Formats: sequence, structure tokens, C-alpha cells
Amino acid sequence: MGTTTSREFEPDCLITESNSEPTGSPVTGIFLTMRNLAAFTAIVALGNLGVAVWHLRLAGELNPALSFAQAVQIGAGTALLTLGGVILLWAQHKLAGSLVLVVVFAIGLVIGSLEHFFIPGPNNVFDAGVGSIAFLFRLNVALLVALQIAGLWSAACLIRSAWRSAARVSAKGNGR
Repeated sequence: MGTTTSREFEPDCLITESNSEPTGSPVTGIFLTMRNLAAFTAIVALGNLGVAVWHLRLAGELNPALSFAQAVQIGAGTALLTLGGVILLWAQHKLAGSLVLVVVFAIGLVIGSLEHFFIPGPNNVFDAGVGSIAFLFRLNVALLVALQIAGLWSAACLIRSAWRSAARVSAKGNGR
């Protein structure tokens, strides 16, 4: 791998594509830098929020025990944490923003996995029944799992990069 002048380059969280351009010359690689990774994480977080709101609506239709007030509470908490994490990312507080988003993604993945795959009941994708709402619910759960895994990965890369940057600054300050 080549070198770069960017201090934001993190080889552990590198995304490369080795495609060929139409002219036949190989593309050496498209690198996901720290700034792009923060944008990717923010996009995944906002997408996750949108799908989560849709999910609450579908869950309310499948499970009448989920009241509108409960759905609003869950949605408001999710929106508050997600938007707070995204704002921190864009305000150049990548470590704090990533930590907040890790909490959002991890809570969603753990509770969602338990509720939709392991605990029997109307919220379980295997017990959801048939029909268009049940199909949309299953599709929605799959989208949430994919977004939450992608969000955890990208936020973890940002955290690792921020810690390494802080260690490099600390090492330079100590004369190492």
C-alpha cells in the first residue's frame, strides 16, 4: 500500500476498490479517509434513524400492545441520541460522536436481535405472520441489522483512529 500525506489515514479501517477504469488502466485504490469515514458513519446513522422510525410504525401495526406513546418515547430517545452523535461528528468531535453512535447501534442491535429473533411473540420475525405488513416488517428488520453492523464497524474505526491520533500527539509532546 502506498503512503499518504494525510494524517487521517488509518490502514486498519481501509476500504479499497480495485476495479479497472473503462480505459483499461487499473485504479490504484479508493481510500476511505477519516473525514469520509465520519460522513459514512453519519449517513448510516441517519439512515438507521429513518428505518427505525419506519420500524416502530410497522411494529405498532403488528403488535397492538405497543402503544403510540411507547413508540414515540422510543423514537424520541433514538432520534435524540442519533442526532447528538451526528452533530458531534460534524463538529469535529469524532471520538465523542462515535461513542454516542456506538451506544445507539449496540443497543439497537442487541435489543433488536433478542426481540426479533430469540424471544417468541408478535415482534419475532418468525412469528410475525403473513401479509404485506409482515413482509415489510421482516425487510425492515434485515435493513436495521445491516445498518447497525455497518454503523458499529465505522464508528469503531473512528474511535480507533481518534485514540491513535491522540497517542501520536501525546508521543510527540513527550519528545518520542
